[in-house]
Amino acid sequence: MHLKQWAFYLVTVLILAGCDSQPEDIAKWKAEKNAVKLVKTLDDTRQFMRLEAIDALGEIKAEEAVDALGALLGDPDVVVVHAAIDALAEIGTPSIEPYMIEALSYETNPARLAAAKTLGTLKSTQSVDALITALDDTYETVAVAAAVSLGQIGNSRAIPALAKTSQQGSVRLRGASITSICQIGGEASMEPLIAVMGDLSPTVRNEATAGLIKIGAPVEPAALKALQSESNYERLSALAILDGIKKVPTAGSDLVWYTLADLAVGENPDIQLAEARKLAEIAGSGTALVAALSHPNYGIREHAFAAVEMMGEPLAQQVLAATTGIKPEAAQWLKERNKWAGAPIWSIDLWAGATALNPAFHLNEREARLLSQSGKATEDFLRSNKFKPEREVIPLLIDQMATSGSEDEKLVKTADTRRKLAFRKLRAYKQRAKLPLLAAVYDDDLQIAALAARVLVEIEDDPRAPTAVIDSFTTRVEAGEELHNTPFYDAVVELDFPETADLILKIRPNPTGAIHAFNKKYPGIQVSNMMLPEGKIHPTAEPFRLKYLMDGRANDMKVVFRLNEEGNWLPDPPFPDELPQN
Repeated sequence: MHLKQWAFYLVTVLILAGCDSQPEDIAKWKAEKNAVKLVKTLDDTRQFMRLEAIDALGEIKAEEAVDALGALLGDPDVVVVHAAIDALAEIGTPSIEPYMIEALSYETNPARLAAAKTLGTLKSTQSVDALITALDDTYETVAVAAAVSLGQIGNSRAIPALAKTSQQGSVRLRGASITSICQIGGEASMEPLIAVMGDLSPTVRNEATAGLIKIGAPVEPAALKALQSESNYERLSALAILDGIKKVPTAGSDLVWYTLADLAVGENPDIQLAEARKLAEIAGSGTALVAALSHPNYGIREHAFAAVEMMGEPLAQQVLAATTGIKPEAAQWLKERNKWAGAPIWSIDLWAGATALNPAFHLNEREARLLSQSGKATEDFLRSNKFKPEREVIPLLIDQMATSGSEDEKLVKTADTRRKLAFRKLRAYKQRAKLPLLAAVYDDDLQIAALAARVLVEIEDDPRAPTAVIDSFTTRVEAGEELHNTPFYDAVVELDFPETADLILKIRPNPTGAIHAFNKKYPGIQVSNMMLPEGKIHPTAEPFRLKYLMDGRANDMKVVFRLNEEGNWLPDPPFPDELPQN
């Protein structure tokens, strides 16, 4: 062998002979659980041997190696540091706590994450402060792990910090924080859980709700208060909590708000008038219902509005008193209410005040301008299916039903068209226009009064509607108002209230009255009025010629109504018992 080759071979042999261990030795020592040999290998200059030894110490859970592994946290080799942390975590005895707390501030994310998780598994009370600091870790996964570990440890000192991250962190961090607060429990956990009842995340909300239900009766006041919240989620949580702790209210304003919150579930829920009536019947419900009129939630506000309407006049002044501080636009609109049809009257005060309390109040300027006019543009607007009147323009819509005030045939015809169109809109909108219509039946304009009466009687389950029509008619008759040949007389006759039957007899009949009397005597017979030549009006007689169909043949009858000594207009001679056939 060449001299140089021999020298190289000799050096290699010497180097190999100087090596203390090989990978197969690590495997042997691990099988023997020889921690001493494995710890000695931690000083090996070769990275792969050190890593093998570290892994082996972790696998055999060599508690006697904890300090040696802990010393590696200062090693310049990051890979070795990570392996040492993992091995310490595998050993998992209390003696590793100081090293895991140290690792919690290490420069790499994986090291901090492993430490955060391990400290929770150890239930390390010594690490609470370090874990609280870790809640602000820039790496979200570390912060989440710290939150979870604080819950596992269960020390109440962590609650304020967890409360902060439960409201400001990501969904993952908020959820982990709330779960941990629930795990820690106790009186200190209640306020943080209450604070997230309206969280956007269902996971966070549901976890908080479950925690509050577990706390029980002490959360009742907060849940009752949350029923009034502007947050849909917070109200839903409150409903679930009160149900879960068996504290569903049964009376007073608490029952009002519970019912309103329940009725408001969903996007723009249908207004349930039967439920609104129940609200109106709750003793002492007025104050809560008036407060609910300014709630931003549609379902709460509209059910309260319906209930307040049903309660009626006793709440009118209370509603008006609540309008202090409303939007300037609403305040200006409210001031104009005494110019509306039938004003001044309690029904307008209540309805206008309740409308003005809506925080979303808005008077559409274009709609208001058009409804204040009488031209072709207004007619086209009323005809449009796109026009869905809001409460703010209802009084103007009622005004469109007024008498034309002109003798020009074209203008009269145009006004009649607008009147009919406005009437149709109000019929479609009748329930929400009820109180202004109740006022309108008392208006001096008998066209408005007549059409308001016709809409009102179609409103179901409210005896005030026909009562208002009857009362208005009675008042006019007793005051000697001239109602002959007026649309209001026609409306009352056709509506045929039993209460107005005697009063109708006091008014000189027109064709509507004559046909009505005919139908009363001969129900089911088709009849119409035939125009008579114009003549001098007789003070105590009013003649008619009525055309009717009987057995498929056209017949006619002359009828004369006369004013008798009792002041009643009756057919004279009376209608025969059987209809004559020509």
